[in-house]
Amino acid sequence: MRPRRPPSFATSDLLSIARAEEAMRAESESATPDLPRAVELNKTFHFAVYEAAHSPILVEIIRALWLKAGPVINLDLRANPERLAKGDAIRFHADVRNAIAAGNGAAALGGIAADISGAADFILSRGGLAG
Repeated sequence: MRPRRPPSFATSDLLSIARAEEAMRAESESATPDLPRAVELNKTFHFAVYEAAHSPILVEIIRALWLKAGPVINLDLRANPERLAKGDAIRFHADVRNAIAAGNGAAALGGIAADISGAADFILSRGGLAG
């Protein structure tokens, strides 16, 4: 499936995405990162991206899915804090931010997909959903 042409993002959308990406990157680079804050900043970044599409239905669907996945992400990050500094999420977020700013929808989609699937693969490899 080919991604649709990316919408023209408002300056306020681009700023929200940039602020969210910068805040998460700064938290990941902290000598003593606040892990619950990092989880919230990850969510803030993702929703800045999703809300920039100006599709209430999309945001509603993702919000419902996030309610299911969020607790697993939270527990995983608390159990594996090294992932914040060494994980790929920070790079993926920067790639998504840059792709959106450049109007490259395919790259933005690829970055979001890689971020989500990378986290899922890691959680599953560690038995994060076993039980």
